Parts: sequence; C-alpha cells; structure tokens
Amino acid sequence: MNNLAKECAGCDLCVKDCAFLKRYGNPGTIANDFLGGNRNELISFECSLCSLCTSICPKDLDPCTAFLGLRSKVFAATREVLPEHRGILAYEKKGLSQRYSLYKLPEACSTVFFPGCTFTGTRATRTEQIYAWLGQQIPNTGIVLDCCTKPSHDLGRDDFFNTHFSAMEDFLVGNGVKKVITACPNCYKVFSTYAQKLKTESIYEILAETGVMTTSKISGCVTIHDPCVTRFETGIHDSVRKLVKDQGLEIKEMEHCREKTTCCGEGGAAFAVTPDLASVWRKRRKEEAGNNRIITYCAGCCAFLGKSVRTDHLLDLLFEPEKTMNGSVKRSTPPFTYLARINLKRKFKKKNREEILEKECSIREF
Repeated sequence: MNNLAKECAGCDLCVKDCAFLKRYGNPGTIANDFLGGNRNELISFECSLCSLCTSICPKDLDPCTAFLGLRSKVFAATREVLPEHRGILAYEKKGLSQRYSLYKLPEACSTVFFPGCTFTGTRATRTEQIYAWLGQQIPNTGIVLDCCTKPSHDLGRDDFFNTHFSAMEDFLVGNGVKKVITACPNCYKVFSTYAQKLKTESIYEILAETGVMTTSKISGCVTIHDPCVTRFETGIHDSVRKLVKDQGLEIKEMEHCREKTTCCGEGGAAFAVTPDLASVWRKRRKEEAGNNRIITYCAGCCAFLGKSVRTDHLLDLLFEPEKTMNGSVKRSTPPFTYLARINLKRKFKKKNREEILEKECSIREF
C-alpha cells in the first residue's frame, strides 16, 4: 500500500475500465485512505483481482497484489471469513476431501493431468477424453483430481493455502512427478506461480503444438474471452487462437482481449459480496461480443458468462465442433456436478487399481 500511495500518478487510466475503481477511486487514493485509517479494508473483497489495472498502469504498479495483501491482513487479524464466502470454501473443502480427490499415478509416471474442480464437474466425459488423448501422446501420464486451493489463496487464507498446496506438490514430487498439465486457467496460475519443483504446462499449448483431435471443419465467426488469470500468458493466447482457427472459424476480437482482457465477473470471489459489480463485467462482455459466440477456456468463465451470452468451452469445440456451434453439447450443472465428479473418480479407480495412491488429507474447520 505504501508503494501505491507514493507512486500512483492519479492518471485514472485504470479507473476508466474498472467498475470497482470507479466506485472507490484510483489505487493511489484508495491506498492513502487505507493508510490514513479512512477506509474499511473489507472493500478489498470487492476487487475481482483480475490485474487489468496492473496491465494498464504506465508506472508498472501492481494494485491487484496490494488488494490481495489487504485480504490477507483482514483474515490474519480476524481468522474469520465473510458469510458470503462460506459456500465457496465449502466447494473447496469438497474438492480437497477423500470423497472427491484421486491420485492415479502409473508406474514411471512423471507427468500428470490436473483438470481442476469445475472443469471435471461440468465436463466429466471431456476429462476422460483429454486424459485418454494425453496418454497416447505422453506414455504413463497420470491424472490428479484435487483442488489447487485457489479460493483460499484469493480470500487471504495464506496459511491454509500454503499448507495444502505445498503438501500436494511434495506428494507429487515424492512420487516421481515432474510436470503438471492443467486444463483450468486458475490451476495453471497457481501451479505456475507457486510450484517450486514442478513444471507447469497448459493443455492448450500442447494441443496447439500437436494438432486437434477432430478432422471436421466448421465455419462461422466467434470471439475469444481470455480468462483474467491468463492475462500475461501470451503463449496460451496464441495457442487458443490457433486451435480455433484450425477448426475453420474466423475470430473477431473484442476490444478487451489478451493482456487487456476483462474479468467475467466471477474473479476473486468478488461476485459473492458485490453481485452488482460482477454484473457490470458480464454486461460489458456481452456488449463487446455483439452477435458473436464467445469461446473461452475456463469452465468458470463459461458458466458465468453463459448466463447472459452464448459461451462455449474451447475443449467442447475441439471434441464436438458441430454440436458446440449449434448449442447441443451436453454438460453438467450444479448440483449434478458433484455426482459427475464422484462417478468419474469411480471410473478411474476401477481401471488399474494398483495405480491409485492415497494422500492424507486433513482439512481444518473453516
């Protein structure tokens, strides 16, 4: 906060694009208010942590990290979570539990596929298909059904996040794993930022290098929503666009894309406390998309934006292009996503049971 207070030029370039900053002022003003005791630190939970302000700042300041630090400070002082966040943390707790988690590591396994909680729940069949495809490309690929604990990370529960993520990384490394392939951009962000002993790759970059799974060619025009957590991942941006174009589709970019992308509205769990701000992001996305179908590569963004505008997941497009474009792809929705995850785990456990490893999982009460 001290750095923001001293260095922010007050140019308001970031304010123009952010509903949160329009409500509370530029980062320098907010920082000075906090330091002067004139602002409630709880407003940090209204920021989507999307880093758009960071990408725009002409002085290379990072307000997003400062607001995340405020969240950590609030939790460290109170050891309590806001009532609005209990559902999110309950979702995380399920993902970490023995009921939903699974470590299927074949002999000589050095690479694992980590699909993520939301993707697995909404697209269990797709998870199976990608894992099977990866097995053909990389022998002895394993699969891990677990939670990366990004919800706790974003809510400032630093000790909880560090404890569980470190335990997961140590378990994988201890069993010979060297690389993690993610489908969820949030999981990619967590692993690429915090894993010290594991290499992280996105399934989209691997697919772009290897080639798509279908030979069908379709036509039409779509636009791309880049999840805000991949804002600075140029390689992923390029790979996604290559995959879409290889399907025969034309891409019409929205005003805010790639490093200037906007949040879908779900980021940073801000939607739980300020649904009005979340709706601003979603409305803007709908306006920028116009009449074009949105293709994204985040299951969470897909569901959140899908409430207002036609939105499909890139992996649905690659596996079932015709059904994706005519809107007939099947996917699970809550609460059936939990059943889908349990059934998927059962399927994996039935095959080669000797490959299943158990990880001790002790979750503190929230």
